[in-house]
Amino acid sequence: MKDELKNKVQAWLEDQGYPLEMKVARAFAESDFEVRQSSFYTDPESNEVREIDIVCNSTCVVFDVYFVIECKSASRPWILFTSENTFVNYNKYFAYCLYSEVAKKVFINKTVEILAREDVLTWFNKKGRNGYSITEAFTSSIDNTYKAAMSALKAAVALKILADENKHLTFVFPVIVVDGSLFESYLDVNGKLVVDAIKKGFLHFPRQTKEVTGTTICVVTLDYVPEFIVEAKRMTTELQELLADVTWDTYSSYE
Repeated sequence: MKDELKNKVQAWLEDQGYPLEMKVARAFAESDFEVRQSSFYTDPESNEVREIDIVCNSTCVVFDVYFVIECKSASRPWILFTSENTFVNYNKYFAYCLYSEVAKKVFINKTVEILAREDVLTWFNKKGRNGYSITEAFTSSIDNTYKAAMSALKAAVALKILADENKHLTFVFPVIVVDGSLFESYLDVNGKLVVDAIKKGFLHFPRQTKEVTGTTICVVTLDYVPEFIVEAKRMTTELQELLADVTWDTYSSYE
């Protein structure tokens, strides 16, 4: 009887997606990120307390980099609609991440250096096709992809607001990890619909939340997480090199 109950509990936990959160959290922790699971935040719109699956932090002397992660077990494929024109005439700074106000000023002050080095800050440039919408295949019910994007974005906005209150130099990147299939869809040069399996994509999500403009959300599959962590660490190193001359004294002058 005990073994039967244990098996039922294990099956329920797996069906609810808890192992997914554990796997992602462990992968980041093993790569020297500070990791908080089931982190709570105040919804910027409703002021209700909500939960985000994982918050990973990398502290870089005078600034912090956060990856706010929503984990989703998907029995149906997710489809990212992409275009080469997604970010045409859109401000790259808003598409990069969410910043505390002082971080935004410090980062913008580095514009000349950023634009002079095309190989640096690849997440900033986002060349090629990028997502402008996302959906779940084989269903016409409530779109779980939108709910996941909103959860990741609101948690990121809450972190940005907290950083502003504490006057911290902070960069926040919202992320969705999908345990399931991820595809991109677009029209080719002949107008033919193309559907390709992918492991990572950027979703442009500029929804306004508490007067804060949303940013790009990185959507990755579970099996891509190790490679994503390598990218995240490289991106953090790029920020460190770009802001190497920023000190407590110099950045406080931007307030």
